[in-house]
Amino acid sequence: MTQELRMAGRFIVRLLAGAAIGLVLGGSALAADGPASGPDRAAVIATVQGLFDAMAARDADKAASLLIDQGTGLRLGRDAEGRPSLRRSENRDFAMALNQAEADYLERIWDAKVMVAGDIAVLWAPYDFHLNGEFHHCGIDLIQLFRIDGAWKIGNISWTDEGRNCPTSPLGPPE
Repeated sequence: MTQELRMAGRFIVRLLAGAAIGLVLGGSALAADGPASGPDRAAVIATVQGLFDAMAARDADKAASLLIDQGTGLRLGRDAEGRPSLRRSENRDFAMALNQAEADYLERIWDAKVMVAGDIAVLWAPYDFHLNGEFHHCGIDLIQLFRIDGAWKIGNISWTDEGRNCPTSPLGPPE
């Protein structure tokens, strides 16, 4: 196991442990304002959906307008032997790659949990991903957003790639 994978694993464990403690204790003085509702929740989900729409349209400019350049993507999947495998990407590289994409992308989320504290938000949701009209994989999206100049921007995206080991999406097949 590489040092980078061990460090990322420890960070994820600490993050999940902190979230679990916060949920059990009902939060603390430093905890988020709580589950978002109303305009903040809608705006966070709309920003994430805007990125998915930009992916589907292969619109690098739209994607870049929703992403913070310095942000990253971190995919947790499995290697050929079934061991956890991390892959990191830069937001700016991801956005620009959409211009050269030849595949059709469709990503859908449901049952999104959104938490907001001032100008920072987190969205956690199950998702499914379709490539060229066919189911490809599913997992959990964990997306961190920041409100900059009044607009939500996506800073960091982490997701699991569970392959085809997925429950049936409540959204049904894509249209």
